[in-house]
Amino acid sequence: MSMFSLYPLTYPQRAIWLTEKVYPNTSIHNITCSVKIMGEVDYSLLSEMINLCLEQNDGLRLRLIEHNGQPKQYVSPYTRREIPFFDFSQSAGPEEQLYAWDRKITASPMKLIESDLCDFALFRLSSSVGGFYIKLHHLISDAWGLAITVDWILKNYFENCSNKNIEDCSKGNGSKQRREAEDGRGLVEESGWEDNEEDLGRSSQEKGRSPFNGQCPFEEEEKRERGKCPSYLDYLLSEQAFTSSARWQKNKAFWEEKFSTIPELTDLTSAPLGQRRLEAVRKTFLLDQALTAQVRGLCRQLGISVPVLFQALIFTYLYRLTSQRDLIIGTPLLNRLTPAEKNTIGMFVHNLPLRLYVDEAKPLGDFVHEVAKEARAVLKHQRYPYELLLRYVRQRHNLQSTLYSLVLSPINASLDSYNRQHVRVRWLFPESQPEPLIIHLTDPASSDPAGEGRLMMHYDHRLDLYSPADIERLHQHLLNLLTDAAHHPEKRLYELKLLSEAEERQILYEFNQTSLDYPQKDKTVHYLFEEQVKRTPESPALVFRGESLTYRQLNARANQLARRLREKGVGPDDIVALILPRSLEIVIGMMGILKAGGAYLPIAFDYPLERIKYMLEDSRAKLIITQESLYRKIHQQIKPTGQSEAGLRGEVIFLDQDFFSENENEAADLPNQNQPKDLIYVIYTSGSTGRPKGVMIEHRGVSNYLQAVHTILQAQAGQTLLSINSVSFDMFSMEILFPLCFGLRIILASEPEIQNPRLLSQLIEKYRPEIILAVPSFASRFLDDKFWADQKEKTSQNLQDPGQPQIKNFYLG
Repeated sequence: MSMFSLYPLTYPQRAIWLTEKVYPNTSIHNITCSVKIMGEVDYSLLSEMINLCLEQNDGLRLRLIEHNGQPKQYVSPYTRREIPFFDFSQSAGPEEQLYAWDRKITASPMKLIESDLCDFALFRLSSSVGGFYIKLHHLISDAWGLAITVDWILKNYFENCSNKNIEDCSKGNGSKQRREAEDGRGLVEESGWEDNEEDLGRSSQEKGRSPFNGQCPFEEEEKRERGKCPSYLDYLLSEQAFTSSARWQKNKAFWEEKFSTIPELTDLTSAPLGQRRLEAVRKTFLLDQALTAQVRGLCRQLGISVPVLFQALIFTYLYRLTSQRDLIIGTPLLNRLTPAEKNTIGMFVHNLPLRLYVDEAKPLGDFVHEVAKEARAVLKHQRYPYELLLRYVRQRHNLQSTLYSLVLSPINASLDSYNRQHVRVRWLFPESQPEPLIIHLTDPASSDPAGEGRLMMHYDHRLDLYSPADIERLHQHLLNLLTDAAHHPEKRLYELKLLSEAEERQILYEFNQTSLDYPQKDKTVHYLFEEQVKRTPESPALVFRGESLTYRQLNARANQLARRLREKGVGPDDIVALILPRSLEIVIGMMGILKAGGAYLPIAFDYPLERIKYMLEDSRAKLIITQESLYRKIHQQIKPTGQSEAGLRGEVIFLDQDFFSENENEAADLPNQNQPKDLIYVIYTSGSTGRPKGVMIEHRGVSNYLQAVHTILQAQAGQTLLSINSVSFDMFSMEILFPLCFGLRIILASEPEIQNPRLLSQLIEKYRPEIILAVPSFASRFLDDKFWADQKEKTSQNLQDPGQPQIKNFYLG
């Protein structure tokens, strides 16, 4: 080793190396293809051309070592290789045997340290069809480099082949892709880079030359050791020079300003990204000829490239699916800025984030030009490594994830462009990848502008995150957007058709066929409670701090309160404020108000006094139910509109222990005064965007909801529900009314128990509740607590939340 010069990895190589450290011994970075030659193959000559390619391209001879704990690379001297030969011609199905073989070796990991990072093989399918296989590791090449390798071998093979039956085999002018690389066409031109020579850092006189005037910047001894230029080591030196330049600082400032804030990660799947199962598959779709023609016509009309249109539609799709406006997708960048680099076998490409703000009211034509403008800005600053950007973002924003979960990759390194009549090239997928989803867009017109080839989309997706049905649906939705955009480019983003007619019919009609004939749908909630009291009068209904009430006792106390409220004139749609702490009394107050015929308004006793006053005045509460000790603290602020202080005292009921009597006449049920359309309670919003707003809820809606929840949970009388929600939160009403209507026992947690995971865990262990109604913010707070995590086996069988899937992590049943 001492005779070879050691070099650091470039930033694109470092990105691959760091990923390899996270996912060792996998095939995620194998880039491979099989090349079929249609005609009698000279395998000896083909082997010679592969060896010549190895000799003259030092990038294929790079090897890695770990030196002082850091990865280093060196160029190994050329030694002739014996290229293995596989004969499938005698098999029953030669093509199938080839596919099985190359699939297997593509999925096999490559040794990284002190080992060749490229493999070649020859194969025969018949006397008139054969070819070769290439596997390169991403540490030494990207897909463009693979294309160069294939074209280099084919070009020299056809120049030297003696098989004159192959048309034009002796012309040897190289493939269309190679000519495009030399001309500087392809991705760079489509994205508008070539039009800005200042951004390239080259004058018009220098354009078309390498930074080193076509000469390798090494000593003659090293040039002989490394082979002919262009060399990947030239790029390494240019990158090192760039990192100390003023342009580097401008790139750095651009990206750090772009991500001075970060949006929420856009995730199309509810599956957790941290599972680290890398198994992946590729699903390929070929667009029909008519749609392909329409897409190209639309791009000409709008003056954009095909990739930009697809980027715009993917942003539109993500917004329509998630309602997130600030969105990021990953975009691979060629990162080859000079003709020399475009002809170098090596690892140049890296992904960078493309960030757009989606305004759904913007016409498609305007939005695609915003996307194109942002893509040009990214291209202008493409030399800056994603590794450094991500490091900055993680430090500044304490980000644990990456910046995007979807990558759109236009394939512009066309492999099958050389001698199309006699060569067929097949990309091979290694069947594993760390990215959740990569969409590859293949446009044959990028390598053959006059061609009529159809657009092709490959969806490479992780199996743990996306099912085949997910990908089918995603592709169909993109096609729907694409088709509608092609026919109606004047439409605004929100107007573009996303769903198929069948999906629209399903959502508008089939999903809404949810009506159920509940036998008690016309009953009020307190009627349902009274019916349950008759069924289970001595069953426990409510427990708080060791004190309990049976259904009979709770009903009797609620009836006593209801009589007092009716004496005060409370009837249907009259609002009575409840200002009580968590206690037996607040539940008695709720049921007493309902039995009197009124609607309750829960107000947290620790609200700011101005907020309490506003809610009382805005709701025009007729009465206030509280405790005398609380009243003394706040009575100066809780006067209902138009009341004097003396009058206020007459409109307040103190629900303390001495309020209740043993008079059996007062414990009897009262005649019902309510209809299902009457108010049952009023709840106020948080007021985070302005003043709190009161929402009026009717008996019929709550009754329907409670019976639906009962059906879904299949709750049984005698089971236990733990109440943990704030009295001013809508969920508190549900966790009180639901169990009381169906015979469950309520364990009412105290404020200290709600706030302390240890105390709450002890409460759960003591009463073993089957049901808890929780929101993710509450649930995640306790999941993150170490004590709670240690006690997970003692949690409830069912924890329900209001429609948010994160809570499913709490289910133990």
